[in-house]
Amino acid sequence: MDLLIIREDPSVIFLATWHGLFISKDGGESWQQSLSLENDPVTALAASPSGDRIYVTSNLHGILVSTDGGIQWRETNRDLLAQWALTLKRSNTSVYLGSYGGGVFRTDDQAASWIPKTEGQFGQYVDSFAIDPTDPRVWYFSVYGWVYKTTDEGQSWKSYQVGVWAPLRSLCVDPANPLTLYAAAGWEGVMKSEDGGLSWKLLRNGLTNLDIRGLALSPTDPSVLFVSTYGSGVFKSTNGGISWQACGEMPNPWVEQLAIDPHNASVIYAGGDRLSKSTDGGATWNQILDAWVPSVLVDERNPGRVLAGSVNKVYISHDAGTTWSEVGSGLPASRIVSLCFDAQDQNRLYAGTYGLSVFAVDLAEAGCAAAASAPSPTAFPAEGGSGNVTVSAVADCPWTVTNNVPWILIPSGSTYAGPDTVVFTVAANTGSARSGNLAVAGRTFIINQAAGCEYSINPPSAYFEPTGGTGSFELSSLIGACPWTATSSKPWLQITSPASGAGSATITYNVGPNSGADRTATISVAGLVFTATQESGCSLQISPARADFGDLGGGGAITVNSGQGCPWNATTSKSWIAITSGAPGSGYGTVQYAVAPNSGPGVRTGAI
Repeated sequence: MDLLIIREDPSVIFLATWHGLFISKDGGESWQQSLSLENDPVTALAASPSGDRIYVTSNLHGILVSTDGGIQWRETNRDLLAQWALTLKRSNTSVYLGSYGGGVFRTDDQAASWIPKTEGQFGQYVDSFAIDPTDPRVWYFSVYGWVYKTTDEGQSWKSYQVGVWAPLRSLCVDPANPLTLYAAAGWEGVMKSEDGGLSWKLLRNGLTNLDIRGLALSPTDPSVLFVSTYGSGVFKSTNGGISWQACGEMPNPWVEQLAIDPHNASVIYAGGDRLSKSTDGGATWNQILDAWVPSVLVDERNPGRVLAGSVNKVYISHDAGTTWSEVGSGLPASRIVSLCFDAQDQNRLYAGTYGLSVFAVDLAEAGCAAAASAPSPTAFPAEGGSGNVTVSAVADCPWTVTNNVPWILIPSGSTYAGPDTVVFTVAANTGSARSGNLAVAGRTFIINQAAGCEYSINPPSAYFEPTGGTGSFELSSLIGACPWTATSSKPWLQITSPASGAGSATITYNVGPNSGADRTATISVAGLVFTATQESGCSLQISPARADFGDLGGGGAITVNSGQGCPWNATTSKSWIAITSGAPGSGYGTVQYAVAPNSGPGVRTGAI
């Protein structure tokens, strides 16, 4: 179907056929197959002059690229048609589809109808989609090199250039600070914004593979991030992306998507060439499913239930990946690139396909169902006690019991089958009031326990100048002497002593110098919060500070640097000087201006 001869070495020839791509290194005397796409013909070829970088196109797999002369291949554009679903996301009431060619759609009626939310606004090719976990009216979606934001559920949009020209394959919003965004920028690294998308910075220190595919935030500590790469496994950051370290060696390092167990942040699933699982935060990995898995989903209401999207099928596990079965008959011969539960029905699963729209899978019909009654009781005193949950199910129907805190004990085990009663125990509490989750047969229940002691702090807050300084507050035990640990929310607020203890104590801290905008940080201890507020230390620098023009006028530019997060604006003192772009701004920026021609007799002076 297509023939290509390498310019710098004419003895190397590539041939595109209905049965794949073939290569000859001896001028056509002999041939070897370089690429097979399983009944998907290779339709066109292109290559660099040396032949080290080769591009091919196909009907079902889109565009593929090899950077080693045809030995290994990867797809560069995953979606080329309007109905190709790239990402599915769920809010409390709706399900959203980000498509490649059709923009963003929303359904409120279990996919009976889809409402376009970006129609007529801009290009319709969506790389990824994210919802602010603290405000469901705020959405973000990415288009090659750009991020778009709405604060009114898609009625109006603003666009922000990220600063790199690359696909933004995954977007994440920090649930603790929703103005902090992360984007997986393929071939560049990780982009981060701390002002809701207005400005971005590139973070890739320690990333040895920049073919970034997936991005995930720890559900318990948003400063801990994981990214998946195609060929080098998973990387981890513990400081908000400032630096990265490679996780443990994986059985299959070609990873497309990541999913972290919302009930146990140490459990990570990595889908790609195969599905792997880590139970220690990425230090070690084990393969748990021998299938290509471009999408993976953990049921937040039942941590034992994991869904894996493959080619024309979805796998389900009820025991966190130990055993698997297939669900959903009638799915098309296409890979499942995204999975999402319905907003109202957790047994209704949506599967977004590569090129063939969205399909619904009824998980209740796919296998047996177990129903758990509410625990009796759900509230316990400080001294603890025992409770029970009754489960009704058909014989041999498997279901699991898990807890997310060690003080909720399940002495009889965690795996069950058929009808049964779960007996659990709540340990005595010597600290502040606490809550934990008990997940039984797909339902999650909140167990509350009263405090075993009570503390107070004085003063509850302090104010500091930009130079910083030291301070202290008193932690007083009013009831009991429970153990406690003090933690700071920001690195510039450092606890000097003590960081842990029991009973009353004087906790001292240090506030570092501030060269940016006003900022606030907290120290959490014994269930209480101390707040430190520091005044802005912003300083403005501009270059050049002077410019001279002839009588014909002209244009110029001023470089501005006010420190990270420091806002500034630009105005003119004369009407014949006009600001053309760049203001207002924040941190580093460039202001463009224009000077009108001078038709008067004398020299004139103005200021910006």
